[in-house]
Amino acid sequence: MAKHEKLDYVEFPARDLDATKRFFAQAFGWTFEDYGPDYIAFSNEGLDGGFCRRAARRAVRCWCSTAHASTRHWRRSKPRAARS
Repeated sequence: MAKHEKLDYVEFPARDLDATKRFFAQAFGWTFEDYGPDYIAFSNEGLDGGFCRRAARRAVRCWCSTAHASTRHWRRSKPRAARS
């Protein structure tokens, strides 16, 4: 169960999702679920989250979804690097 004022989901950009999956699977034993060609998610690893495909040398274009456990309100926002 999510706790109030605690991180419950994080997203990171990655240039190569296959290499990212291999690294985290080998280093930490993580498992992933694919959501199309541009997003992979991990869960039950102490913190849930995902990696979105990012083109080399560009601003981060991932969208973050966060749940506020106390209000059960979902918010969708761009990371600071992608806001304009």
